[in-house]
Amino acid sequence: MLSTARAFWTSAFESLRCKIDVGLKTLIFLCLFALANPALGGLEKYSSLVKADPSPTISAPPRHGVRITYLGTNAYLFESRGVTLLVDPYFSRQNLFRMAFKLRPVPRNELIAQWLRGHPKIDAILVTHAHVDHLYDAPQILRQTGAVLIASPTSVKLVESLGVPARQTRPVLPGRALSSVKNAVIRVLPAQHDRLFGAVPFDGPLKRLPPQKIDDWVTGVPLAFLIEMGGKRIFINSGGRPDDAVSTDWRPVDLAIVGVAARDSIRAVPHILAQLRPRYVLPSHQDDFFRPLERGFVFLPLTDFPAVRAAASASSSELILLDYFRPWTLR
Repeated sequence: MLSTARAFWTSAFESLRCKIDVGLKTLIFLCLFALANPALGGLEKYSSLVKADPSPTISAPPRHGVRITYLGTNAYLFESRGVTLLVDPYFSRQNLFRMAFKLRPVPRNELIAQWLRGHPKIDAILVTHAHVDHLYDAPQILRQTGAVLIASPTSVKLVESLGVPARQTRPVLPGRALSSVKNAVIRVLPAQHDRLFGAVPFDGPLKRLPPQKIDDWVTGVPLAFLIEMGGKRIFINSGGRPDDAVSTDWRPVDLAIVGVAARDSIRAVPHILAQLRPRYVLPSHQDDFFRPLERGFVFLPLTDFPAVRAAASASSSELILLDYFRPWTLR
């Protein structure tokens, strides 16, 4: 009886200690975020690096090349003649408080519907991993457009639990998939998620289906993609670590879109550029994705764009930036 009671209290104490530890880390992050806020800025300081097509009007996709539209966080629309791909769509941004305390996510259905009115034709959605800021809005877009989801088995299970039919999903794993979507060829490459406080956030097995709270959207298997369309070759991930290995079989690429939201992924940039030798490098996932999308681009506190810029300048790649909803054609 005594040993049972001791085990109970030991387990209860350990659980409480873990909750306090997580809470303390969350509090530290919130404080650092608040302290960094006064220094926030947009792209004005780096306007010479921002690419955009001269005409803002929406026209048919280019005959040669790929029109790229940045939609915030790690979301991109790729358009070429005959095929349209969407990567990591995330319009329903959750604020920092809601994310930190793992509350129920709040959808922005009206914002998604408004954007889709101008972009009704999407052939496929590619998702790098299953966190809220990459996958959460995919089910609504899949239902409204009939697009196919190309993502990890975890991502597929999450969206299917929310009513997306299996005929619209294509589960893939790194190194085992070569997908064709019309005249686009998509290779699935291995990736790692960067760490926060030494650990991957919201990691582990699926908790419940359908998902209810933010931490139900677990990482799954992280993916990177090599996309060939419009006569161009584009690499995209959502972040990484310094020991990431990308096969040199695919180099050189025309554009490397690399996530740089955390210290791990910033340190990975030189290695990725050395392996892929891209003509252009576009740092991604460096905007404040806790802030409503309609309020415009602001750098995420605790990211380090000068370090990313230094890494790019040490390579042969041209560093570029994109602003929200301003298309640029890669030719």
